[in-house]
This record gives sequence, C-alpha cells and structure tokens, in this order.
Amino acid sequence: METPPSVKPVGEILLRPGLYICTYDEENQYSWSLKEQHCERSKLILGFQLLGNHQVRQEVFQNDVFDEVAGEGYLCCVHGATEIETYAARSRLLRTRIHIEPDFLRTFSMESIDSFPCALKAFIEGDERVYFNRSVGKMTAVVQVAWQHILSCPYQGMMTRLYLESKVLEIITLQFAQLTEQNIKECNSLRARDIACIYEAKDLLNQCLENPPSLIELARQVGLNDYKLKVGFRQVFDTTVFGYLHERRMERAVHLLQETQLSLTEIAYAIGYACPASFSTTFRKKFGMSPRSYRVMTEKRSS
Repeated sequence: METPPSVKPVGEILLRPGLYICTYDEENQYSWSLKEQHCERSKLILGFQLLGNHQVRQEVFQNDVFDEVAGEGYLCCVHGATEIETYAARSRLLRTRIHIEPDFLRTFSMESIDSFPCALKAFIEGDERVYFNRSVGKMTAVVQVAWQHILSCPYQGMMTRLYLESKVLEIITLQFAQLTEQNIKECNSLRARDIACIYEAKDLLNQCLENPPSLIELARQVGLNDYKLKVGFRQVFDTTVFGYLHERRMERAVHLLQETQLSLTEIAYAIGYACPASFSTTFRKKFGMSPRSYRVMTEKRSS
C-alpha cells in the first residue's frame, strides 16, 4: 500500500472568523493510507461524503474504525488527535467539511442547546477536553440541494462569500436540528431504569480509575447486559465507556500534578497505568506536552 505525502483541499474559503469550509475532490488509482494530525485548536467539523467511501481510524478512540459513506454526514471534535485515513483503489472521493469554532457558535443564543448531545453541548460551552465522532445519518434532500448550490455558486466577488455563508448556515441549522431529534429519540428509547444503571456505571468508573472493571463486569455490577451498557452509555454521555474512563484519568492526572508532589510513576499507578511510559505517551497526546513539562509549567505559574 503506497502513501502519498498529503491530501490538500481543492477549495478552502473563510466565511467569517471561526467558520470556514473545505472541499476535497480526489481520484485514487490505487489503495493508500494517510496519517495526519488535527490542529490543536478546538473546533467542530461537520463533514459530508458526497461521493465515494473511505475509512478513518483515530488513536483518541483506540483506533476504532469510522466508515465515511457516500450520502452521509458526520460530526466530530478531535483537536490534536492523530488519524489514519484509508482509501480504496480506482475510486473518486468528493467530500466537504464545515469547520466551526466554539466562539462562533456562542455568538448565537445558548437557550436551545440543552437538547443537544452532552458532548456537543460541552464543546459549545468551551470544554476543550471533549472529543467525539458520530454520524448524523443520511443527508436529507434539502441538505443535498444546499450542497449542490454551494458547489455551483453562480456569483463572484463579495456576493460569493455572502451566498456561501447563507447556505452553510442553512446546512448547520438543518444538521443540528436533525442531531437534536436523534438525541431525543435515543434518550427516549432507554427506560428510566436503564438510564439510572448507566449513571451508576459512570459513578463506579469514577470510584475505581486505578483498577476499573471490564465492560462485562461493569455491566454485571449495574444489572445490564454489556451490549445495552455499551450502546446506552454512548447515547447518554456521547462517548464510549473507555473514552469516558480515559478522560477522567487524564483529569485526575492533571489534579495530581498540580496539587501533590507524587512522582510521575506514582501518578501513573494511581490512575490505573501499569506502565509509566504509556501514561506519559497518552498524556502528551492529550495535552501536547509531557507530564513533567506540565508540572514545571504549573509550578512557574503559581510562583
């Protein structure tokens, strides 16, 4: 499998601060893969696969495979994360991405975000610790028409930007409405007892970061089967059980680095890492610096 050096967008347009779109149009004669790293700045990516399919593996989600399929949209927040994209031979890909920064969304009313999935709501509120990647389902006919208008914009100059911005805002509105409807349906599909058990599972994870149970054992402890816990946990918290555990461990590590004099090895063991080197590697991927550098930085700030 060959690996070209990069894939560049054929069109990238800044519409206003915190909002821009990219279009990618690629002809692949052979199968290949590309490893790239997202920028560190927190942003939301609303992506649409207009033609062709490809797969994405992201380290932040333990290399789970996400299939980006023609005719579907997805929503992700993976700032700083490394991913590997895999492309099939003899295929054409046409895909678009709307990049949205949280400050842009906060210029609008915050009243309606309570019905959003937890992770999206946290992103809008400015929580830079949040990561997610989820499908928003098949593109509706209205969204498809809006993209056709964008790709065949009839205007030039300033009117191009005004026209594109109006269409992009329309697409964001439609997709957020679809996502909200999905979230309400998913939450309603869980019985009150199921949701209570899922919250109990979350509390158990918080209590045993250093030695967490397996998914099957956790499900047994809260009285659910492992599939219902796995699916329900994602519906309620918009992350996997492992993803939640990972975030809490990193939060605990930050607290111990800031508030205690424990060695890095002791901190690694305290949050459930058998190998201190693995802890350091994971911490660096999450925060862009080693635990030691983070401690030095916080000590300088407090002195």
